[in-house]
Parts: sequence; structure tokens; C-alpha cells
Amino acid sequence: MQRLICLSLFAFTLLSLAPPLYAEKTLVFSTFPSSGLGQIFTTVLTEAYQPLAIPIELSEQPADRALKMADAGIVDGEAGRLSVVENITRNLIRVPVPIFHMRAFAYSKSGQLPINGYDSLAPYRIAVLRGYKQALKMTQGMQREIVDDYQQLRGLLENGRVDVVILTEVDALNTFGELLGTTIHPIQPPINQGEMYHYLHQSHQALLPRITASLQKMEQSGRIREIAQAYYRSFQR
Repeated sequence: MQRLICLSLFAFTLLSLAPPLYAEKTLVFSTFPSSGLGQIFTTVLTEAYQPLAIPIELSEQPADRALKMADAGIVDGEAGRLSVVENITRNLIRVPVPIFHMRAFAYSKSGQLPINGYDSLAPYRIAVLRGYKQALKMTQGMQREIVDDYQQLRGLLENGRVDVVILTEVDALNTFGELLGTTIHPIQPPINQGEMYHYLHQSHQALLPRITASLQKMEQSGRIREIAQAYYRSFQR
């Protein structure tokens, strides 16, 4: 009995001296090249992991590659995605706290086109960014160009080679800059909207309760919303 107590005390001492899980390990999350979302994801996730003493990095990759790397465990997860990606991945675990409310619009030079939903885009020439999975799915068979970066998207619309481009509201701020609201306009209502979530590779299942709790605290305090609002305000100066 005395030997058992000694062993238990020894084990407890070892555990108490052991470094915390993930100490000094930087977690790397893939993300698609973004004109604005990446800045919001970086701020939200850095603050969420800080109380856990876990440093993070975001690795920008082409959208499809970013998702495949996360699903294969080459990186530790995805920074932020719509839940639609769960239909095409097997190894990613959703952290069940929204980190951003995404709104996507059709943008045109007039802003007056009668567009309400993806079906109404059929008569127009469209440009879609590679990696915008929902937009790509919903515009199959339409007159569209698929481009690799935001500057291509802007150039096509500015030069009249397409009638409409599809972008998230936050990415449009950086992409169009001073043209937004003057020569390029969002068409109301949003063509798509939804919550974006952080994803962990399943190898980090044990981390899920801790990062969920940290993000929940940020959500309840209004901090996640505040980060997005600060980003929008930076374009109003």
C-alpha cells in the first residue's frame, strides 16, 4: 500500500512538472490567398490561441491546395471556411464557434442589374475567383471566367470583359479600393452569406474543447465582431 502511494505521488510530480500540451509548438493553418479575410482570421485566431500559450501561423496556398493540405494533415488545420467544405473533406473537425459572418455580392459597374440569387446571373458574363467553391458550383454552365487572383478579377470588370464579378464584401474592400461605391458597386441583396468556421485536423481532437472555449469567450464578449468591425472601419478613414 505504501509503495502504491509513493508511485502515485511520483507520477503526480512528473505530471505537474511536464510542460503543457503544445508548448513551444507552432500550429500552422492553411488558408486561401485573401484580400481581407486572411487579416481577420489571423487576428481572431492569434487571440484565441494566446490564452492556450500556442503560437500559430497562417500559410497561404491556392484554395484547393490549402484544403487538401489541411485534410491530409500536412498542416494542422484550416484557418476559416464555410461549412460546405465538410462535404468534400474527411479529416477536418469544425470548431463550433463562427469566426466570421461572410457576405458575398455580385459587383458590377452599374450596380443596377436585376440580380437576386445565383440563377439570375445566367444572362451575364461572370468572373469567379478560383477557390470560391459555392460560387463555382452555382455558376456551372454559365458564361464565366475563372481567375487565380483578385487583380485579374478587378481588371476583367474594369475593362468591360465581364459584366459581374463575385466577391465577399471584405475582400472587395481591398480589391476595388477607391473604385468601390464610385464606378464599381455591390448589387443588393447578398448573393450568398453564411458563417465561417475554424477547422482542426482530426489529429488535434484533444485540442478541440480548449480552443472552442477560448473562441466562445471571444464571441460572448463581442470581441470576434469587434475585430471584423475594426477591419471595415479602417477603410472609412
